Order: sequence, then structure tokens, then C-alpha cells
Amino acid sequence: MPRARQYLLLVGALALVALVLYVTYQGRPKPIPRPPATAQEGLAWIPAQAKLLVGVDLAGLRQQGWLLGTIEQVAGNVREEPDYAAFVSATGFDYSRDLDRVWLGAFGPAKQPPMAGVAQGRFARSRIIGYARQQGATLHRHQGLEIYELRFAPAAVGEPPRPFAFAFLDDSRIAFASDVERAGMVIDCWLGRAPAIASDASRRNELQQLAAGWQAWAVDTAGLWESLFSGNQPGPSDVGSVIAQLAVGLRASEQGLELGAEARCREPGQAKRLHDNLKLMALLGQVALSRQENETMQALGEALKQLSLAQREEIVEARLLLSPATVDKLLRAAPATARRH
Repeated sequence: MPRARQYLLLVGALALVALVLYVTYQGRPKPIPRPPATAQEGLAWIPAQAKLLVGVDLAGLRQQGWLLGTIEQVAGNVREEPDYAAFVSATGFDYSRDLDRVWLGAFGPAKQPPMAGVAQGRFARSRIIGYARQQGATLHRHQGLEIYELRFAPAAVGEPPRPFAFAFLDDSRIAFASDVERAGMVIDCWLGRAPAIASDASRRNELQQLAAGWQAWAVDTAGLWESLFSGNQPGPSDVGSVIAQLAVGLRASEQGLELGAEARCREPGQAKRLHDNLKLMALLGQVALSRQENETMQALGEALKQLSLAQREEIVEARLLLSPATVDKLLRAAPATARRH
């Protein structure tokens, strides 16, 4: 066979193979585009045992320019702790800029309950892991993923060191927990090997309804919030005997910060009494705050006039809108606090 004809046949065969590969590639199943993250997305990664659930959409809050401006103006009152400054310097990560969303679950009634969650944002993975190793982190492996465990100084003299564990689920999501075991539970949920909050359809739907529209929300079914009314001592209280579930939310808009709460009482009669008591307390609060010489307290008293209360069956709802000016006064009046990582 002439050499020229051999070349033509070879070129033709290669063209035929390329055509088959192209047709096969074009006919492959197309991946379904992943929808944008929502305030409820992380429910699929929080273990089903969690009793207190929290979601924060920091990316959404950052879109409100007036809120960012107010926070930047009062940022001088915030002392940055040395350990957080070292963390930022070593990793380049700053939660106020790089953290977009957080989902958190707490387990059981306790003053400091175990917790676990997922953080989503922009992370320099190698730098964060390198920093953890420099701090003496212990490496654990679970389901093929690496969990790093750190131990921080105790909160008070005589208490044991505080553990903290984290694992990269992917480049944009980190599982974190108060211990290695619960970090592993989040990984199991991430991989679909253990039930998550979203696994129970009725609970998932209820939480989605409670969290819908809020940029920050929390739902408690374990009475962990009762310590606010009982001197920080866990246990049964009069409030706990009335309220079975408490949900709170926050949303920022051009009008200001809207705060909402929904208390599910154990029976409609209790809800009616709670509604009436809250209404009376709000009126008394307006009077007391209006008599204060402090402008911030007076502004808060004026804001209480916008408080709306409603009752339907066993549920009591409350809504309050704080204007940007009131938020500015409240933030400026807040005491200086330290920033931790």
C-alpha cells in the first residue's frame, strides 16, 4: 500500500475516534447545578441529636452598608486578643471578611453544652492546618478525613483545658466541634452515613419555616436558654414549664434591624398568659426607660413602642424593629469586648 494512502487511512481513523469520543462526551449526563447556599442548607450536616440549632448568614448581613458602617465606626471599642491576632497573621483568615455562613447545634441541657457545626467561607486550608500543627494539635482520622484537636487554656482556675476540634469537609466548609467525637458525627452526616436534622422531614420542615427570611436564627427545644431566667443554673424553671420551644431571628434591612421571637407554649391558656405578661412588661419598660437620662436607654424605650405581640393557639409571636440610629446608639453604648477565634 502506498505510504500516502497509509497516512490518509491513519488520519481518517484518528478523526473517527475523535468524533466518537466527542459524541460520547456531549451525550453524557449533565451535572445538576448546585443551588446557592441558604440559611437552612446546613441542617443536612448537623447531627439529629442536636437540641439547640443556630444559623447565621454573615454574607447576607454584610450586604447592609449602614450596618457595616456602624460596626466599623464602633470597632475601636473592640480589643483584639493576642491569640486571635496571631491566628489572623498566620492564616490570613478574618471571620468578619471571610466567613459567610455558620450552622451550629448544641446537645443536651447544660451550662456549657457540647456543640458541633459547619462553617462556610474562604479558607487558606494549608495555612490553617499548618497553624494548628504549630499549636500542637492532635491528628485524628475519621472516614478518611483528618480531624485536628486543639486544647485551649481553661476558662477558670481549676477547670480542665477546653478542647476544640475541626476538619475540612472541602475547601470551603469546615466541620468544628467541642470534641473529636462530635466532629466525627458531623463528618458522618456530611457523608450521609448518619441521620442529620434534615433527615426527619417534619422537623426539617418546621425548622425551615422558623428560619425562613432571617439572616440569623436560633431554635431551642431543650430549654438551654432558661439559664437567662434562672441565674445560669440549669434545671426546670417556671419559664420552662410554660414554653416548650423558643425560636428567635434577626434580619437587617434599610429600615434597620428586625428582631423576632416565637414561643410555643404547652397549651393555649399558657400562651394567653404569656402574651398578656409580655405586653405588660413592655409597657412598664417603656415608662422606666423614658425616665432615664441616658440617651441610649431612651432610644430603646422609644423602640419598644414598635414592639408587636400576637397570639395564635399555643404560639406567642413578638416583633421589634430597631432603626439604624438606635442600633448605632446601642452598639456605641456596649462595653468593650475582646475578639476570640
